[in-house]
Amino acid sequence: MLVNIDAKGYGKIYKTVMRNRSLPLLAKTIYAYLCAYAGCGDSAFPKREKILRDLQMNKDTFTKHLARLVNTINARNRIGQSFVSLWR
Repeated sequence: MLVNIDAKGYGKIYKTVMRNRSLPLLAKTIYAYLCAYAGCGDSAFPKREKILRDLQMNKDTFTKHLARLVNTINARNRIGQSFVSLWR
């Protein structure tokens, strides 16, 4: 039996973030991963340990690139720090 890939969850990714040349690849990778969870209805974001395991990334690298991503988004959208505090 084939399962529709959409049934596993999906999210929306904005081109402006992905085309931002000041963001490194790993920051964009984190962004894409988090976006995949953002559009899943009633599901919650994964714990940091799961993200690190799934992305095969260590905590320091994740924290560095997440901060870079959040600072870039904050500069453009003025969102709060609650986004980054979820995974510190």
